[in-house]
Amino acid sequence: MSFRIKTIFILLTAMSLISGCGGQRGQYSTSQVNGYPTVIPNSWLSVIRGYKLNGGSFVEGVELPMFGLIVVAPPASTGSHSYDTVFETYETIIRESWGNAGAFELRWDRERDVIKLFGIEYQRGAGQLFLIIFNEKKENWNVRQVKPSDPNMTPESVVKDISLFLK
Repeated sequence: MSFRIKTIFILLTAMSLISGCGGQRGQYSTSQVNGYPTVIPNSWLSVIRGYKLNGGSFVEGVELPMFGLIVVAPPASTGSHSYDTVFETYETIIRESWGNAGAFELRWDRERDVIKLFGIEYQRGAGQLFLIIFNEKKENWNVRQVKPSDPNMTPESVVKDISLFLK
């Protein structure tokens, strides 16, 4: 390979690394979504993990729980639970389907640090835990934003945090 071709290759490689290769950008990135059953009947906990980004695309620090969702659905719908996660440039999208109870979509704008759920925007800093309960009588979903007592959002701590809202 000639010197000129090597130089161009090195410059293109460096430019793609600096630009983030089309990856996630904003204040934060999403690295994974972990799901857990809980002791609450017909419920599921999802903890979304990620990193703080420095300069819009470079990882800073260690992986952290960014926010959690605990969904309590009707008994008949838990057997048909499914979810999908999409990592876009500035947004993480989570779509959950709960059989007869229907589906919902959550959008986390990682640049503004805002979570949009059922058309309502929530500032993630006001509480990183979202309790989503299906109301069978009204046939709709209700959302509660809660500050978690344990920043790791373990299933045990989440159940403790939301138990007051389930009575």
